[in-house]
Amino acid sequence: MKKFLSAYNDYGIGRFFIPFGIIALVFGMFFFIHMDKTKNYKKTEAIVTRIELVEEEYDDGDTHHDAQYDVYVKYTVNGREYNEYYGLFSDLEEGETTTIAYDPNDPSVIAQPIGLIVPVALCAAGTASLAFGIISTVNTFKKRKALKEQEESWKK
Repeated sequence: MKKFLSAYNDYGIGRFFIPFGIIALVFGMFFFIHMDKTKNYKKTEAIVTRIELVEEEYDDGDTHHDAQYDVYVKYTVNGREYNEYYGLFSDLEEGETTTIAYDPNDPSVIAQPIGLIVPVALCAAGTASLAFGIISTVNTFKKRKALKEQEESWKK
């Protein structure tokens, strides 16, 4: 057990950076897929027509959590008015104007417009973190191996 805990402590940086890198890459890819799916969507202004409380604001001692609302919006495309569910938000209020993206083939399908910076930043951070974690783990492994060989030579 002592050997396991020692190895676990030695690989501490890799223990953090490798999973973080994988998670950041997964989210970055998710956003790229979402962007690809909505790349032909057109942007328009919409008015928040209704909000429904989903989760009240609360503090759990360490962290403050804002209230979460289901948001519905009204917008017009080619002279036709649409009232659609937009998503779960904490920062939109009834009567507020927001930008939405809609499918030109079916304007009732809407999404939140996402810029390119979010997926690129997540993928870059994930790649850098994963690389750093792997390099750190390999270096720690080499160091432990060299120390073990040195210890063996002292026993002779």
